[in-house]
Amino acid sequence: MPANRIYLWTISATILTLIVGAIAGAITEHILIPYSIINNPVDQLGLYFHIIGLTGMIAVVTAYYGLISDWWDKGDFTFNAINLYGGIMLLISLCVHFNLGSFIIEIFWIAIAIKGLRNFSQNNSLPSSN
Repeated sequence: MPANRIYLWTISATILTLIVGAIAGAITEHILIPYSIINNPVDQLGLYFHIIGLTGMIAVVTAYYGLISDWWDKGDFTFNAINLYGGIMLLISLCVHFNLGSFIIEIFWIAIAIKGLRNFSQNNSLPSSN
């Protein structure tokens, strides 16, 4: 099997594992135990932050999938904007469900997305009229 196919299978399996893990965690913690959520506002707040985190994860995975599927180029506005949105949503969810490693990587993710948006705006600025 060529190396690029092994790489693609590895990336695909990793992404699928992350998605299934996030969904399974949300189901186990919040859908199978709805009684505690209904009667405890703190658990309800945690559920909202899980949903925010899941939307961020979906945005980041969609952006990456769009990049490898040639929907977007790494310099496209859409690719970097979706990455920025996903990073911000994940960072917000980390305010309640904190994990230092995830927090640090999201800071870098947001900074890289902002750099990509800045590069896009510099490369696509309107020509000055003389």
